[in-house]
Amino acid sequence: MRPRRFWVTPGQRIFLSFEMTFSFIPKGSVTLELELDHIVSTKKIIKKIPVGLNHQFTIMREIVNFILPTPFSIGDLNSLGKITISDDDGQLYHDRIFGISVIPNTDYFEQIIVPKILSDMGFICEPIGGNDNPDIVANSQYVATNEKFDVECTLTSDYDSNRWYADTGKYRKYKDTWRIPKLLIVCNSNNITAGVYTELNKAKEPVGMIEYYDLVNLRDEFIKNGDNNKVYSMLSQTGKIVVGKKPLDFNWLLPKLFNVPITIGTN
Repeated sequence: MRPRRFWVTPGQRIFLSFEMTFSFIPKGSVTLELELDHIVSTKKIIKKIPVGLNHQFTIMREIVNFILPTPFSIGDLNSLGKITISDDDGQLYHDRIFGISVIPNTDYFEQIIVPKILSDMGFICEPIGGNDNPDIVANSQYVATNEKFDVECTLTSDYDSNRWYADTGKYRKYKDTWRIPKLLIVCNSNNITAGVYTELNKAKEPVGMIEYYDLVNLRDEFIKNGDNNKVYSMLSQTGKIVVGKKPLDFNWLLPKLFNVPITIGTN
C-alpha cells in the first residue's frame, strides 16, 4: 500500500511518535532504527529501549525528531524512509513510513496555519487561493450572521504599500461576485511600513488588519473564555486589530507531530 502524505514545509521540525504494540513480550532490548530518505538526512536514527523499560510491557512509545532541510525541493516525497524494529532474537518489523508533500512557506501559512487558528475559534474556513480568488473565505458558525470574511494571508519580511495595494486591489475585483463584505488581512511580517497604516485608516471598504501573533493571542483568549461574540467583534473591526504583546520567542512555524502506530506480531 502506498504510504499517505502529509503537508510540511522546509525548515520545519518533524516529530515522529512511534507507538509499538506487540502481541508478545519482546526478548531483551528493543531497537528502533529509522533510515530517512537520503534527501532528508544521510544519518540513521537508532533508538534502543533497555530491557528494564520494556520487560513487562507489550506497548512501547518512542519519539524521534529531525528538521526538514532548507532549502528543500518543493513537491512530493513518497516515503520519509524505512523503519526496522528488532529485539535480541532479531528483526521483528520492517516497512516504509508515510510520505510528505513539501509546500512553500507562504502556501503552508495560507492553507494550513491560518485556517487552523480560525477553525479553533469556531470559523468555517474554505481555503481557495489564486490571483483572482480569496485566499480564504471564512464565517463564524456560532454567531448569527451570514457575513463572510475574505481572509488574505501574507508571509513577508516587510508589509509595505505595494503589498497593501495587491491585497486590497485583489479584493475589489471579486467582492461583489463573491458577496464578501469584509476584508481581513492576516500578516506575519517583521515590519509594517507607515504608509500601510495611512492607507488602512483612510480605506473606504471595511478592511481590518491583524498580525498573526495577535490572531494567536485572540485564539488563546477564546480557549479560556469561549466568547464567540468577542472573537467575531474583534475580527470585524476596521483598521489595525490589536490583542496583546508579541512574545519574545514567537515563531509561526511550529513543529509537526505525527503519530505512527505499529502492530508487531499476529501469531
